Amino acid sequence: MINSKLETIAAIATPIGVGGVAVIRISGQKSKDILKNIFPSFTKILSHKMLNGWIVDPKKRNKVDRVMACFMRAPKSYTGEDVVEIYCHGGVAVANKILSLIFSSGAVIASRGEFSKRAFLNGKFDLIQAEAILDLVKAPTEKGAGYAVSQLEGKLSKTIQGQRSELVGLLAQVEAQIDFADDMPPLNFAVFTRKTKGVLKAIENLVNAGYGGKIFRQGVSVAIVGRPNVGKSSLLNALLNEERAIVTEEPGTTRDSLVEQINLDGLVVRLIDTAGLRSPRSMAEKAGIKRAQKEVLFADYLIAVFDRSQKISSQDEATILAIKNKKGLVVLNKTDLPEQLKSEKINKSLSQWKAIKISALFGQGIPKLAKELKKLILKDNGVSQNTVTFLNARHLECLQRAGEALKRSLSIIKQGSSPDLLALDIKAAILALREVSGAEVSDEVINEVFDQFCVGK
Repeated sequence: MINSKLETIAAIATPIGVGGVAVIRISGQKSKDILKNIFPSFTKILSHKMLNGWIVDPKKRNKVDRVMACFMRAPKSYTGEDVVEIYCHGGVAVANKILSLIFSSGAVIASRGEFSKRAFLNGKFDLIQAEAILDLVKAPTEKGAGYAVSQLEGKLSKTIQGQRSELVGLLAQVEAQIDFADDMPPLNFAVFTRKTKGVLKAIENLVNAGYGGKIFRQGVSVAIVGRPNVGKSSLLNALLNEERAIVTEEPGTTRDSLVEQINLDGLVVRLIDTAGLRSPRSMAEKAGIKRAQKEVLFADYLIAVFDRSQKISSQDEATILAIKNKKGLVVLNKTDLPEQLKSEKINKSLSQWKAIKISALFGQGIPKLAKELKKLILKDNGVSQNTVTFLNARHLECLQRAGEALKRSLSIIKQGSSPDLLALDIKAAILALREVSGAEVSDEVINEVFDQFCVGK
Protein backbone atom coordinates (compact mmCIF):
# COMPACT_ATOMS: atom_id res chain seq x y z
CA MET A 1 0.00 0.00 0.00
CA ILE A 2 1.30 3.44 -0.96
CA ASN A 3 2.21 5.63 2.03
CA SER A 4 1.26 9.20 1.10
CA LYS A 5 3.17 10.55 4.11
CA LEU A 6 6.55 9.51 2.72
CA GLU A 7 8.72 12.33 1.40
CA THR A 8 9.36 12.63 -2.32
CA ILE A 9 12.86 11.36 -3.03
CA ALA A 10 15.29 11.91 -5.89
CA ALA A 11 18.71 10.69 -7.00
CA ILE A 12 20.90 10.21 -10.05
CA ALA A 13 20.32 6.59 -11.13
CA THR A 14 23.33 6.27 -13.44
CA PRO A 15 27.03 6.14 -12.48
CA ILE A 16 28.56 9.53 -11.74
CA GLY A 17 30.86 10.65 -14.55
CA VAL A 18 30.88 11.69 -18.19
CA GLY A 19 28.65 9.61 -20.45
CA GLY A 20 26.08 9.75 -23.20
CA VAL A 21 23.05 9.96 -20.90
CA ALA A 22 22.39 10.49 -17.19
CA VAL A 23 19.13 9.32 -15.62
CA ILE A 24 17.58 11.18 -12.69
CA ARG A 25 14.74 9.47 -10.83
CA ILE A 26 12.06 11.08 -8.63
CA SER A 27 9.49 9.12 -6.60
CA GLY A 28 6.67 10.34 -4.38
CA GLN A 29 3.53 12.48 -4.29
CA LYS A 30 5.28 15.68 -5.43
CA SER A 31 6.95 14.09 -8.48
CA LYS A 32 4.60 15.50 -11.10
CA ASP A 33 4.55 19.00 -9.54
CA ILE A 34 8.34 19.05 -9.41
CA LEU A 35 8.52 18.13 -13.10
CA LYS A 36 6.06 20.90 -13.98
CA ASN A 37 8.13 23.39 -11.99
CA ILE A 38 11.41 22.74 -13.84
CA PHE A 39 9.96 21.62 -17.19
CA PRO A 40 7.61 24.49 -18.11
CA SER A 41 7.22 23.56 -21.79
CA PHE A 42 4.29 21.28 -20.91
CA THR A 43 1.27 22.35 -18.86
CA LYS A 44 -0.44 18.99 -19.39
CA ILE A 45 1.64 15.94 -18.54
CA LEU A 46 0.17 12.51 -19.28
CA SER A 47 1.30 9.29 -17.65
CA HIS A 48 3.76 7.06 -19.52
CA LYS A 49 4.27 9.59 -22.35
CA MET A 50 7.80 10.62 -23.26
CA LEU A 51 8.35 14.38 -23.37
CA ASN A 52 11.15 16.42 -24.95
CA GLY A 53 12.06 19.93 -23.93
CA TRP A 54 14.21 22.23 -21.81
CA ILE A 55 14.87 22.00 -18.08
CA VAL A 56 14.65 25.59 -16.82
CA ASP A 57 15.81 27.08 -13.52
CA PRO A 58 12.50 28.37 -12.05
CA LYS A 59 14.17 31.35 -10.33
CA LYS A 60 16.70 32.53 -12.90
CA ARG A 61 14.61 31.37 -15.90
CA ASN A 62 17.77 30.21 -17.71
CA LYS A 63 17.89 26.95 -19.65
CA VAL A 64 19.91 24.08 -18.15
CA ASP A 65 19.65 21.21 -20.65
CA ARG A 66 17.40 19.82 -23.34
CA VAL A 67 16.12 16.49 -22.00
CA MET A 68 13.66 13.65 -22.35
CA ALA A 69 11.30 13.13 -19.41
CA CYS A 70 8.56 10.68 -18.48
CA PHE A 71 5.93 10.78 -15.72
CA MET A 72 4.54 7.43 -14.48
CA ARG A 73 1.42 7.61 -12.34
CA ALA A 74 1.05 5.30 -9.34
CA PRO A 75 0.70 2.38 -9.09
CA LYS A 76 2.06 1.66 -12.60
CA SER A 77 5.67 2.53 -11.84
CA TYR A 78 8.79 0.89 -10.46
CA THR A 79 8.18 2.02 -6.88
CA GLY A 80 4.38 1.90 -7.03
CA GLU A 81 4.35 5.66 -6.35
CA ASP A 82 4.19 8.60 -8.77
CA VAL A 83 7.57 8.49 -10.53
CA VAL A 84 9.41 10.85 -12.87
CA GLU A 85 12.51 9.94 -14.83
CA ILE A 86 14.59 12.61 -16.57
CA TYR A 87 17.14 11.66 -19.24
CA CYS A 88 19.69 14.43 -19.63
CA HIS A 89 23.13 14.67 -21.21
CA GLY A 90 25.65 12.69 -19.21
CA GLY A 91 27.83 15.43 -17.81
CA VAL A 92 28.49 15.67 -14.08
CA ALA A 93 27.70 19.40 -13.86
CA VAL A 94 24.45 19.11 -15.86
CA ALA A 95 23.09 16.15 -13.87
CA ASN A 96 24.00 17.75 -10.54
CA LYS A 97 22.39 21.05 -11.53
CA ILE A 98 19.11 19.35 -12.48
CA LEU A 99 19.18 17.35 -9.24
CA SER A 100 19.69 20.56 -7.22
CA LEU A 101 16.65 22.12 -8.95
CA ILE A 102 14.63 19.02 -8.02
CA PHE A 103 15.69 19.36 -4.37
CA SER A 104 14.83 23.06 -4.30
CA SER A 105 11.40 22.14 -5.72
CA GLY A 106 10.54 19.90 -2.77
CA ALA A 107 12.34 16.55 -3.04
CA VAL A 108 14.95 15.10 -0.68
CA ILE A 109 17.95 12.92 -1.45
CA ALA A 110 17.15 9.21 -1.64
CA SER A 111 19.00 6.84 0.68
CA ARG A 112 20.74 3.69 -0.58
CA GLY A 113 18.23 1.36 -2.24
CA GLU A 114 15.26 3.50 -1.22
CA PHE A 115 13.52 3.32 -4.61
CA SER A 116 13.62 -0.49 -4.52
CA LYS A 117 12.69 -0.54 -0.84
CA ARG A 118 9.55 1.47 -1.59
CA ALA A 119 8.76 -0.91 -4.45
CA PHE A 120 9.03 -3.86 -2.05
CA LEU A 121 6.89 -2.16 0.61
CA ASN A 122 4.29 -1.35 -2.07
CA GLY A 123 4.11 -5.00 -3.16
CA LYS A 124 5.80 -4.61 -6.55
CA PHE A 125 8.00 -7.62 -5.78
CA ASP A 126 9.01 -9.75 -2.78
CA LEU A 127 12.33 -9.73 -0.94
CA ILE A 128 13.73 -12.62 -3.00
CA GLN A 129 13.13 -10.66 -6.20
CA ALA A 130 14.59 -7.51 -4.64
CA GLU A 131 17.79 -9.39 -3.85
CA ALA A 132 17.76 -10.79 -7.40
CA ILE A 133 17.98 -7.20 -8.70
CA LEU A 134 21.22 -6.81 -6.76
CA ASP A 135 22.48 -10.16 -8.09
CA LEU A 136 21.67 -9.04 -11.64
CA VAL A 137 23.55 -5.76 -11.22
CA LYS A 138 26.58 -7.52 -9.72
CA ALA A 139 26.55 -10.60 -11.99
CA PRO A 140 30.11 -11.15 -13.25
CA THR A 141 29.09 -13.23 -16.29
CA GLU A 142 26.20 -13.47 -18.76
CA LYS A 143 25.23 -16.87 -17.37
CA GLY A 144 25.23 -15.50 -13.83
CA ALA A 145 22.97 -12.68 -15.01
CA GLY A 146 20.66 -15.29 -16.54
CA TYR A 147 20.29 -17.07 -13.21
CA ALA A 148 19.52 -13.73 -11.54
CA VAL A 149 16.85 -12.96 -14.17
CA SER A 150 15.21 -16.33 -13.48
CA GLN A 151 14.99 -15.36 -9.81
CA LEU A 152 13.75 -11.88 -10.65
CA GLU A 153 10.95 -13.44 -12.69
CA GLY A 154 9.80 -15.21 -9.52
CA LYS A 155 10.98 -18.79 -10.03
CA LEU A 156 12.29 -19.20 -6.48
CA SER A 157 9.40 -17.19 -5.03
CA LYS A 158 6.86 -19.53 -6.65
CA THR A 159 8.70 -22.59 -5.35
CA ILE A 160 8.75 -21.20 -1.80
CA GLN A 161 5.08 -20.23 -2.06
CA GLY A 162 4.14 -23.72 -3.25
CA GLN A 163 5.89 -25.45 -0.34
CA ARG A 164 4.47 -22.96 2.13
CA SER A 165 0.93 -23.58 0.85
CA GLU A 166 1.45 -27.32 1.29
CA LEU A 167 2.49 -26.78 4.91
CA VAL A 168 -0.48 -24.47 5.57
CA GLY A 169 -2.76 -27.30 4.43
CA LEU A 170 -1.02 -29.76 6.75
CA LEU A 171 -1.24 -27.30 9.66
CA ALA A 172 -4.98 -26.90 9.08
CA GLN A 173 -5.41 -30.66 9.45
CA VAL A 174 -3.47 -30.75 12.72
CA GLU A 175 -5.31 -27.76 14.22
CA ALA A 176 -8.65 -29.30 13.24
CA GLN A 177 -7.63 -32.41 15.20
CA ILE A 178 -6.71 -30.26 18.20
CA ASP A 179 -9.90 -28.14 18.18
CA PHE A 180 -12.46 -30.73 17.01
CA ALA A 181 -10.98 -34.09 18.02
CA ASP A 182 -14.37 -35.65 18.75
CA ASP A 183 -15.91 -34.58 15.46
CA MET A 184 -12.99 -35.27 13.09
CA PRO A 185 -11.73 -38.58 11.68
CA PRO A 186 -8.23 -39.56 12.89
CA LEU A 187 -5.33 -37.90 11.14
CA ASN A 188 -3.90 -40.06 8.35
CA PHE A 189 -0.30 -40.07 9.57
CA ALA A 190 0.96 -42.04 6.57
CA VAL A 191 -0.26 -39.36 4.13
CA PHE A 192 0.82 -36.58 6.49
CA THR A 193 4.32 -38.04 6.75
CA ARG A 194 4.60 -38.47 2.98
CA LYS A 195 3.61 -34.86 2.32
CA THR A 196 5.92 -33.53 5.03
CA LYS A 197 8.83 -35.53 3.62
CA GLY A 198 8.00 -34.13 0.17
CA VAL A 199 8.27 -30.54 1.41
CA LEU A 200 11.47 -31.38 3.30
CA LYS A 201 12.99 -32.90 0.18
CA ALA A 202 12.07 -29.83 -1.88
CA ILE A 203 13.74 -27.57 0.70
CA GLU A 204 16.87 -29.74 0.77
CA ASN A 205 17.03 -29.62 -3.04
CA LEU A 206 16.84 -25.83 -2.91
CA VAL A 207 19.67 -25.66 -0.38
CA ASN A 208 21.85 -27.93 -2.53
CA ALA A 209 21.06 -25.86 -5.63
CA GLY A 210 21.96 -22.77 -3.61
CA TYR A 211 25.47 -24.03 -3.05
CA GLY A 212 25.82 -24.21 -6.83
CA GLY A 213 24.50 -20.68 -7.10
CA LYS A 214 27.16 -19.53 -4.66
CA ILE A 215 30.02 -20.55 -6.95
CA PHE A 216 28.34 -18.83 -9.92
CA ARG A 217 27.80 -15.66 -7.88
CA GLN A 218 31.16 -15.49 -6.12
CA GLY A 219 33.42 -17.60 -8.31
CA VAL A 220 36.26 -19.85 -7.13
CA SER A 221 40.01 -19.46 -6.73
CA VAL A 222 42.48 -21.75 -8.51
CA ALA A 223 46.20 -21.57 -7.73
CA ILE A 224 48.72 -22.73 -10.36
CA VAL A 225 51.56 -24.44 -8.50
CA GLY A 226 54.75 -26.32 -9.26
CA ARG A 227 58.51 -26.02 -9.14
CA PRO A 228 60.24 -23.19 -11.04
CA ASN A 229 60.30 -23.21 -14.84
CA VAL A 230 57.65 -25.90 -15.44
CA GLY A 231 55.47 -23.42 -17.38
CA LYS A 232 53.08 -22.02 -14.77
CA SER A 233 53.19 -18.49 -16.17
CA SER A 234 52.91 -19.81 -19.73
CA LEU A 235 49.84 -21.76 -18.65
CA LEU A 236 48.29 -18.65 -17.10
CA ASN A 237 48.88 -16.74 -20.35
CA ALA A 238 47.40 -19.62 -22.39
CA LEU A 239 44.25 -19.76 -20.25
CA LEU A 240 43.87 -15.97 -20.46
CA ASN A 241 44.75 -16.01 -24.17
CA GLU A 242 47.01 -13.01 -23.59
CA GLU A 243 50.48 -12.22 -22.28
CA ARG A 244 49.94 -11.23 -18.65
CA ALA A 245 52.74 -13.07 -16.87
CA ILE A 246 56.45 -12.62 -17.69
CA VAL A 247 57.91 -15.80 -19.17
CA THR A 248 61.67 -16.47 -19.34
CA GLU A 249 63.93 -19.49 -19.30
CA GLU A 250 65.40 -18.33 -15.99
CA PRO A 251 63.92 -20.25 -13.03
CA GLY A 252 62.28 -18.12 -10.34
CA THR A 253 61.06 -15.31 -12.62
CA THR A 254 57.70 -15.20 -10.82
CA ARG A 255 58.37 -13.90 -7.31
CA ASP A 256 54.93 -12.62 -6.41
CA SER A 257 51.47 -14.06 -6.95
CA LEU A 258 49.67 -12.76 -10.03
CA VAL A 259 45.86 -12.94 -9.95
CA GLU A 260 43.74 -12.90 -13.11
CA GLN A 261 40.14 -13.82 -13.85
CA ILE A 262 38.66 -16.04 -16.55
CA ASN A 263 35.10 -16.93 -17.50
CA LEU A 264 34.56 -20.69 -17.88
CA ASP A 265 31.20 -20.68 -19.64
CA GLY A 266 29.58 -18.57 -16.94
CA LEU A 267 31.74 -19.69 -14.01
CA VAL A 268 34.18 -17.05 -12.75
CA VAL A 269 37.60 -18.49 -11.90
CA ARG A 270 40.32 -16.41 -10.25
CA LEU A 271 43.64 -17.84 -11.45
CA ILE A 272 46.65 -17.34 -9.20
CA ASP A 273 50.11 -17.74 -10.74
CA THR A 274 52.46 -18.55 -7.86
CA ALA A 275 56.20 -18.53 -7.35
CA GLY A 276 57.95 -21.84 -7.98
CA LEU A 277 58.22 -24.08 -4.92
CA ARG A 278 61.90 -24.65 -4.12
CA SER A 279 64.59 -23.56 -1.64
CA PRO A 280 64.76 -19.75 -2.03
CA ARG A 281 67.92 -18.14 -3.36
CA SER A 282 67.14 -14.56 -2.35
CA MET A 283 64.99 -12.67 0.14
CA ALA A 284 62.58 -11.64 -2.64
CA GLU A 285 62.19 -15.23 -3.81
CA LYS A 286 61.73 -16.38 -0.20
CA ALA A 287 58.83 -13.95 0.23
CA GLY A 288 57.30 -15.14 -3.07
CA ILE A 289 57.55 -18.81 -2.07
CA LYS A 290 56.02 -18.08 1.33
CA ARG A 291 53.09 -16.42 -0.41
CA ALA A 292 52.80 -19.35 -2.82
CA GLN A 293 52.52 -21.72 0.14
CA LYS A 294 49.76 -19.53 1.53
CA GLU A 295 47.93 -19.60 -1.83
CA VAL A 296 48.12 -23.42 -1.81
CA LEU A 297 46.54 -23.43 1.63
CA PHE A 298 43.65 -21.07 0.88
CA ALA A 299 42.83 -21.66 -2.82
CA ASP A 300 39.64 -23.59 -3.55
CA TYR A 301 41.40 -25.74 -6.15
CA LEU A 302 44.89 -26.24 -7.54
CA ILE A 303 46.46 -26.87 -10.94
CA ALA A 304 49.73 -28.72 -10.32
CA VAL A 305 52.11 -28.30 -13.27
CA PHE A 306 54.90 -30.77 -14.07
CA ASP A 307 57.44 -30.67 -16.91
CA ARG A 308 57.02 -33.95 -18.83
CA SER A 309 60.21 -33.25 -20.80
CA GLN A 310 62.29 -33.76 -17.62
CA LYS A 311 62.56 -36.49 -15.02
CA ILE A 312 60.73 -35.96 -11.75
CA SER A 313 62.88 -33.94 -9.33
CA SER A 314 63.08 -33.50 -5.57
CA GLN A 315 61.32 -30.15 -6.06
CA ASP A 316 58.45 -31.94 -7.87
CA GLU A 317 58.24 -34.39 -4.97
CA ALA A 318 58.11 -31.49 -2.51
CA THR A 319 55.25 -29.98 -4.55
CA ILE A 320 53.34 -33.29 -4.43
CA LEU A 321 53.81 -33.50 -0.67
CA ALA A 322 52.57 -29.93 -0.20
CA ILE A 323 49.35 -30.38 -2.21
CA LYS A 324 48.31 -34.02 -1.71
CA ASN A 325 45.44 -33.14 0.65
CA LYS A 326 43.94 -30.57 -1.72
CA LYS A 327 41.69 -30.94 -4.79
CA GLY A 328 42.70 -30.13 -8.33
CA LEU A 329 44.11 -31.22 -11.67
CA VAL A 330 47.55 -32.42 -12.71
CA VAL A 331 48.98 -30.74 -15.81
CA LEU A 332 51.77 -32.48 -17.70
CA ASN A 333 53.23 -29.60 -19.68
CA LYS A 334 55.53 -29.39 -22.74
CA THR A 335 54.02 -32.10 -24.94
CA ASP A 336 55.93 -30.42 -27.78
CA LEU A 337 59.16 -31.89 -26.35
CA PRO A 338 60.27 -35.54 -25.98
CA GLU A 339 58.85 -37.18 -22.86
CA GLN A 340 61.22 -37.94 -19.98
CA LEU A 341 58.85 -37.83 -17.00
CA LYS A 342 57.77 -41.07 -15.34
CA SER A 343 54.43 -40.14 -13.84
CA GLU A 344 53.86 -43.21 -11.62
CA LYS A 345 54.73 -41.32 -8.42
CA ILE A 346 52.42 -38.46 -9.39
CA ASN A 347 49.59 -40.87 -10.19
CA LYS A 348 50.07 -42.73 -6.90
CA SER A 349 50.24 -39.65 -4.63
CA LEU A 350 47.55 -37.67 -6.48
CA SER A 351 45.33 -40.60 -7.44
CA GLN A 352 42.13 -38.51 -7.28
CA TRP A 353 43.55 -35.84 -9.59
CA LYS A 354 42.91 -36.13 -13.31
CA ALA A 355 46.02 -35.60 -15.47
CA ILE A 356 45.84 -33.42 -18.58
CA LYS A 357 48.64 -33.29 -21.17
CA ILE A 358 49.23 -29.85 -22.68
CA SER A 359 51.70 -27.57 -24.39
CA ALA A 360 51.17 -24.16 -22.82
CA LEU A 361 53.59 -22.65 -25.33
CA PHE A 362 51.53 -23.77 -28.35
CA GLY A 363 48.08 -23.88 -26.71
CA GLN A 364 47.64 -27.62 -27.17
CA GLY A 365 45.22 -29.19 -24.68
CA ILE A 366 44.14 -25.86 -23.17
CA PRO A 367 40.44 -26.20 -24.16
CA LYS A 368 40.36 -29.69 -22.61
CA LEU A 369 42.00 -28.38 -19.43
CA ALA A 370 39.41 -25.58 -19.12
CA LYS A 371 36.59 -28.08 -19.65
CA GLU A 372 37.97 -30.49 -17.05
CA LEU A 373 38.51 -27.68 -14.55
CA LYS A 374 34.90 -26.56 -14.78
CA LYS A 375 33.72 -30.18 -14.61
CA LEU A 376 35.74 -30.71 -11.42
CA ILE A 377 34.35 -27.58 -9.75
CA LEU A 378 30.72 -28.37 -10.59
CA LYS A 379 31.02 -32.01 -9.56
CA ASP A 380 32.80 -31.16 -6.33
CA ASN A 381 29.95 -28.81 -5.39
CA GLY A 382 27.33 -31.41 -6.31
CA VAL A 383 25.56 -29.27 -8.89
CA SER A 384 24.84 -29.03 -12.57
CA GLN A 385 23.97 -25.84 -14.42
CA ASN A 386 20.36 -27.03 -14.59
CA THR A 387 20.03 -26.98 -10.77
CA VAL A 388 21.54 -23.61 -9.94
CA THR A 389 19.64 -21.24 -7.65
CA PHE A 390 21.01 -17.98 -6.31
CA LEU A 391 20.67 -18.24 -2.52
CA ASN A 392 22.39 -15.86 -0.14
CA ALA A 393 23.21 -16.44 3.53
CA ARG A 394 19.80 -15.14 4.60
CA HIS A 395 17.94 -17.54 2.31
CA LEU A 396 20.04 -20.49 3.41
CA GLU A 397 19.57 -19.77 7.11
CA CYS A 398 15.78 -19.56 6.74
CA LEU A 399 15.57 -22.71 4.59
CA GLN A 400 17.79 -24.68 6.96
CA ARG A 401 15.62 -23.56 9.88
CA ALA A 402 12.50 -24.69 8.00
CA GLY A 403 14.14 -28.04 7.28
CA GLU A 404 15.07 -28.58 10.94
CA ALA A 405 11.49 -27.81 12.01
CA LEU A 406 10.13 -30.38 9.54
CA LYS A 407 12.60 -33.00 10.77
CA ARG A 408 11.34 -32.40 14.31
CA SER A 409 7.75 -32.76 13.14
CA LEU A 410 8.54 -36.11 11.52
CA SER A 411 10.15 -37.24 14.78
CA ILE A 412 7.03 -36.19 16.71
CA ILE A 413 4.83 -38.23 14.35
CA LYS A 414 7.09 -41.26 14.75
CA GLN A 415 7.02 -40.98 18.56
CA GLY A 416 3.26 -40.42 18.66
CA SER A 417 3.65 -37.19 20.65
CA SER A 418 1.05 -34.47 21.15
CA PRO A 419 -0.53 -32.81 18.07
CA ASP A 420 0.13 -29.47 19.79
CA LEU A 421 3.90 -30.06 19.46
CA LEU A 422 3.43 -31.08 15.84
CA ALA A 423 1.53 -27.87 15.13
CA LEU A 424 4.30 -25.77 16.68
CA ASP A 425 6.96 -27.22 14.39
CA ILE A 426 4.82 -26.91 11.26
CA LYS A 427 4.19 -23.27 12.20
CA ALA A 428 7.93 -22.74 12.68
CA ALA A 429 8.62 -24.11 9.18
CA ILE A 430 5.92 -21.88 7.66
CA LEU A 431 7.33 -18.82 9.45
CA ALA A 432 10.85 -19.58 8.16
CA LEU A 433 9.57 -19.82 4.58
CA ARG A 434 7.66 -16.54 4.99
CA GLU A 435 10.93 -14.94 6.08
CA VAL A 436 12.63 -16.09 2.86
CA SER A 437 10.19 -14.14 0.70
CA GLY A 438 9.99 -11.21 3.13
CA ALA A 439 6.33 -11.80 4.03
CA GLU A 440 7.41 -12.04 7.67
CA VAL A 441 10.61 -10.16 8.31
CA SER A 442 11.94 -7.44 10.61
CA ASP A 443 12.66 -3.85 9.59
CA GLU A 444 16.30 -4.52 10.46
CA VAL A 445 16.54 -7.28 7.84
CA ILE A 446 14.75 -5.15 5.23
CA ASN A 447 17.13 -2.23 5.85
CA GLU A 448 20.14 -4.56 5.68
CA VAL A 449 19.05 -5.87 2.26
CA PHE A 450 18.40 -2.47 0.67
CA ASP A 451 21.46 -0.81 2.19
CA GLN A 452 23.48 -2.96 -0.23
CA PHE A 453 21.94 -1.12 -3.21
CA CYS A 454 23.30 2.08 -4.73
CA VAL A 455 21.62 5.42 -4.05
CA GLY A 456 19.70 5.66 -7.35
CA LYS A 457 18.28 2.11 -7.29
